[in-house]
Amino acid sequence: MRLPKAFTLFLLIAGLFTAPLVANSVEGPAAVPIPPQTVLTNTPHALVVNGSFRGEQLTYFATLSDGKPLPNWMNFDGRTGTFIIEAPTAAMGGLYQVKVTATNAGGTKAATTFYLMVDDNSPDCGVRANTDRLGKILDCVRDTVRLEGDVHNDAYYWTGPNGFVSHEQRPEVTTPGLYILSTDEAELAGCPRRAVVEVREIENCLLRSSKNQLPVGRIVADQTSGEALLTVNFDGSTSSDPDGRVETYLWKWDGGSATGAYPSVTFAEGKYEVVLTVMDNTGAKSTDRINIDVAPAPIYATYYLEAECAVVGSNWTIMNSSSAAGGAYVSPRLTSTGAVPADSPANYLSFTVREAKEGNFNLFARIDSRDYFTDSYYVRVNGGNWYTWNNGIQVGRGFQWNRMRQQVSLRAGNNTIDIAYRESDTRLDKLFLTATSEQPSGFGGAASNCVANEAPIARAFVSMPYGDAPLAVTLDGSASFDPDGYIVNYDWKWNGGTASGDLPRVTFPAGTYEITLTVTDNQGAKHSDRVAVTAEAPMPEPMPEPTPEPEPTPEPTPPTVDTDGTFWLEAECAIVGQKWITETSSDASNGEYVVVPNRRSKNDTPGNVSDNHVRFNLTTTGAASFKLFARTNAPTNLDDSYWVRVNDGQWYKWNSGMQQGAGFQWNKMPVSVDLRDGANTIDFSYREDGTQLDKLFLTTTDDRPLGNGHDANNCGITQTALALEAECASLDSGWMKKTSSDASGTSYVVFSGDRNISEPTSTNPAQEITFDVNAAVSGTHHLFLRLDAPDPSRNSIWVKVDNGSWIKFWEEIGGAQLLTKGFEWRKVNHDGTDLSFELSAGHHTVTIANREPGTKIDKLFLATASDLPTGNGPVAEPCSKSASTFMFATNNTSTTTTEVEETQTEIVEVAQLDVFPNPAVDHLNLQLTSSYTGRVDVIVYDMHGRRVQQQQIDKVANLTSTELRVSDLPTGMYQVRVIEGDSQMTKPFVRR
Repeated sequence: MRLPKAFTLFLLIAGLFTAPLVANSVEGPAAVPIPPQTVLTNTPHALVVNGSFRGEQLTYFATLSDGKPLPNWMNFDGRTGTFIIEAPTAAMGGLYQVKVTATNAGGTKAATTFYLMVDDNSPDCGVRANTDRLGKILDCVRDTVRLEGDVHNDAYYWTGPNGFVSHEQRPEVTTPGLYILSTDEAELAGCPRRAVVEVREIENCLLRSSKNQLPVGRIVADQTSGEALLTVNFDGSTSSDPDGRVETYLWKWDGGSATGAYPSVTFAEGKYEVVLTVMDNTGAKSTDRINIDVAPAPIYATYYLEAECAVVGSNWTIMNSSSAAGGAYVSPRLTSTGAVPADSPANYLSFTVREAKEGNFNLFARIDSRDYFTDSYYVRVNGGNWYTWNNGIQVGRGFQWNRMRQQVSLRAGNNTIDIAYRESDTRLDKLFLTATSEQPSGFGGAASNCVANEAPIARAFVSMPYGDAPLAVTLDGSASFDPDGYIVNYDWKWNGGTASGDLPRVTFPAGTYEITLTVTDNQGAKHSDRVAVTAEAPMPEPMPEPTPEPEPTPEPTPPTVDTDGTFWLEAECAIVGQKWITETSSDASNGEYVVVPNRRSKNDTPGNVSDNHVRFNLTTTGAASFKLFARTNAPTNLDDSYWVRVNDGQWYKWNSGMQQGAGFQWNKMPVSVDLRDGANTIDFSYREDGTQLDKLFLTTTDDRPLGNGHDANNCGITQTALALEAECASLDSGWMKKTSSDASGTSYVVFSGDRNISEPTSTNPAQEITFDVNAAVSGTHHLFLRLDAPDPSRNSIWVKVDNGSWIKFWEEIGGAQLLTKGFEWRKVNHDGTDLSFELSAGHHTVTIANREPGTKIDKLFLATASDLPTGNGPVAEPCSKSASTFMFATNNTSTTTTEVEETQTEIVEVAQLDVFPNPAVDHLNLQLTSSYTGRVDVIVYDMHGRRVQQQQIDKVANLTSTELRVSDLPTGMYQVRVIEGDSQMTKPFVRR
């Protein structure tokens, strides 16, 4: 019989719990798991996690679990173990794993991780888990627990460990781990909310009694009232369970929460009810609550500040004297009467005035001026302009109080006062600031700024703790801090080497190293921390794979150089070998990159077969030498290299100069590439697995690309940009075609019947005109019309896309009346509300119906770009061509249009493209009719815009037919493009 186990169901939405801590009396600190947390978008939330750690003099450090920094909306205080979280709307639905590390004064560390889910309160999109709000402990015999969920549309989609998937509302599970509930996959776009449940294993499961007694929650607090900021140390460990044990503790108050049995929480001004919820080993709960009353922070009207307790610059000296208040004063060693010395901390004293009230204050200084050559300073407040204080200071009388003639203006809260040297040996003992008429005397009152110096806290990390030698790493001391000053030195030391600075870059030969970081603060106090680095001898290289394999289908027509002499080439749009895989990433240009998993060939190139390569084809006009930049993501020094060759020449080992651990970055190859006139190839072959290749940039200049770079030359169709003349539509009796020199193509259409203000309820050909359109790609599209709406009685139409709802197009976006001065472009909107359309690639219809006769329609433009066309707009196909061929596609360049419309007064002959059968199974017949003769390119694109097939045919007559083999293509929608001379046509087809 196996030992009983149990799993505790920790609920992200209904409860946040953690197990009681057991203090480590020997080493410490100790940590327990932090349960998943939920925060709402645009709602500040304080999360205190120090209660999940036990130990003395702990400080904390937080990152994402993979070592990356926290998002900028997640701030963490390393001294108190408190997160201040305010997630933006864009983070909604995100799941983040956060790692928190606690370190004691001896440098011993303990760490734990937790999940953070970002949610919102969308009323029309509800996803909740564990709706009975009970903690769930696994039955000791059955070893299962039942999840419960509530989704607004009853479409349940649970995922979890080991590939767990369930569409039940109440699935039963047995495996510990994180379970995610969302609406069904088909509904995720409309409702992206998710709820997270953690199932955890608990040892020493106790059998449940049929009459379980509730636990008893008890709160002990060291104080319940005081002035802001008030730190309260809570203790929930006196909570108990009469017939079991307390498993978890949850603390909540308005605007915050805490975990663990012993949280320490700092409260701002206000009244708080803190509720502790404890849960026993059966899932039963009880609560206790306590009120915390925090009064406003005191606002002071007078301050005494000792000079030796300020931040003293290195060009000043602290001297002892029984005549000085506190037994010490400070004196400058340098003189600068001609101008204020350089703005450096070494040249001045910096005083901090805390919790001041706003207003003007008199400033007194207790000064010993021996003569008229030692009686002046420069003074400034809050980094403002310097004031020259060179009169009114008593001379030759020892330490005396002197009033500066210029008042100082303090803001509410904390302020800084800097005093820079002007004449050497002008001795400063003490400052007094007052908003009253009070005059200081003698030594003055007790100073508020003299507290014992606190030592700094060293925090040492390393970017890569192990790897192949030589191992290049970044030593990171940037998380070190000084609670009452600042750090002046970062000193790193290991057997055989040293370094300085907070982020030094160091390369280690093979071996294991213990590295000590020692930080020194501005008052000489020191603290140390340690990290370890292991550099291993490189692993043996695998044997190359000698067996050649068939080459894949060649990449179609190579891109030519941009007009500025550059190439931009996406890796996923090149010829990608079978050993490489294409992955998606929002950080990659065009959303995809290529990478080789689990293969290395460091000492020599892998087998010279196409499966091992990514081949880029490009055509240049004239031979030239290019600089090559690659946008890569090299996570470590174990995956930061490639083999590269040009035109099947010698391979170049690119194994230096790539940025590591910084995400996708542009890196310049150390050598240039020489391209010949005409067609060229560039091959990348793997050297280390895991090096992610996103994009190439070739240029004859030294300009380094930024961000994602420009749009690529080699990815084919990526946008829709479709223009149709209105007069090309089939017109029924109610619509008329008229001519005007102001219209694009000199013609437009207008309805001449009665008004139809009511929404159309049925199809009426006499009232409607319909356009057949093809979207080149799937995605968001925008619809524009060029129309003449001269007055309020002739300024509206009904519009419909496919079988959607009728759109009342009668206002400008924003609600103003739709009026034009002649023919002008307007974006289609509904009642003044901006619209866009989610269209799949392929055929669609746009229907325009009469609303007010006299509204003139000239042209239609459908595009994936939202730029409003100008002038006549883009060139439209001639009317005699089938509307289904009216499609233009661009290489992701701007679709902002210029006035390029050309009036065609005579059309002698119109080209026509037909494809059949459609859908196709094995073969697609293509029939092209035109007067063109010569070489014709036939290119097939998938709906990601990638060229999947190409061939050339020689056209010798008006009618030319050819057959395309499509049996090797996956099922889906494609586009076939025919290019003859300067013109092109495109047709969609379906591979069944």
